Amino acid sequence: MKGYGVLKKGTVGWLEKPDHVCGPYDAIARPIALAPCTSDVHSAYEMEGPHLIDRILGHESVGEILEVGSEVRDFKRGDRVVILTGKDKGAEGKILLVDRKHQRVIVEGRNIVTKHQKQNAQNPQGGLVKKEAPIHVSNVMLVHNGKPTRVGFKVERKEVNGRMVNVKYRVAKKTGEIID
Repeated sequence: MKGYGVLKKGTVGWLEKPDHVCGPYDAIARPIALAPCTSDVHSAYEMEGPHLIDRILGHESVGEILEVGSEVRDFKRGDRVVILTGKDKGAEGKILLVDRKHQRVIVEGRNIVTKHQKQNAQNPQGGLVKKEAPIHVSNVMLVHNGKPTRVGFKVERKEVNGRMVNVKYRVAKKTGEIID
């Protein structure tokens, strides 16, 4: 992986870094646009210390999610969501399917596309078929108590069958209420 960073105090340039491995709570994104800000410029030219050497600059970025860890679970099947962008912006619907690998959801009755379907055993007529298409998870927001909200997580220690275990809950960021 290549990145633009601090080579030594006052000198910036291209750095070669090893590729990251996605952990269970991580996400790996391919940057599309990156904007170094004043804190990056300050640390590159003014600050000192070994922690700044070989540091990639730019923390305000836009990117495409390439991989998501197995424990990242903001949305579940059956959740009500509102669509944030596109032709169905503002519409609500129920999640029918969650594709964690590609970070997409299929929302009931939303993002309808027309496909040309060849004749087969299930569809002997063939022709044009309307169906729901996947939507990236960044373009939907969970609806809790009738209002859109971001999703956070809360971990509590509980006793289950005589053993102490961690129990993870989804939490509505707007209200702090436990979703499930």
